[in-house]
Amino acid sequence: MEYEEFPIDLLYKEIKNKAQTQKHIIIIIPDESQLMIPNGVYQDSFPITVGHADRIELFSNFYNIEIVIETGMLGHEVSIQLANLGHFAITIEEDNLVCYIPNSVSPNQKKWFDDNQILLNEFKVSGFYFEGRVLNHLSYKKDNPSEVLQKLTEKIDEKIVVQNQEPKMR
Repeated sequence: MEYEEFPIDLLYKEIKNKAQTQKHIIIIIPDESQLMIPNGVYQDSFPITVGHADRIELFSNFYNIEIVIETGMLGHEVSIQLANLGHFAITIEEDNLVCYIPNSVSPNQKKWFDDNQILLNEFKVSGFYFEGRVLNHLSYKKDNPSEVLQKLTEKIDEKIVVQNQEPKMR
């Protein structure tokens, strides 16, 4: 199932506005062979006083995702766990956007990434991706901001898989 198409301009304005109003944002595009959610994308914005880990915990509890969240864990650590389970996670804080790319990228995850290039280009993008069990990091480069997005796109293209399994509805 693909996520329902939102008018990209509305989605772009909504996310950009939320980021500019000093809110944190989490976007999770689950691996649809494991989990189907409404519209295929989970998005939540919340005050800067709330951590990404807390909101990811709400998501994982609601959809019965088995991740371990301990008191004091950072959103970064929890986002890595999501990616390790096959879910594409994106965190936004002010003008910084971090992508957490799983080992295998589903068609829906790739589609979301491709459809939202305009949005992604508005932020200082960095990313983490798995190669086997090794976690790699791509840092934002002020002198060449599009380089990270280009490398992330290449990694996603390498990791795309065709899904043949029936997903679990939760």
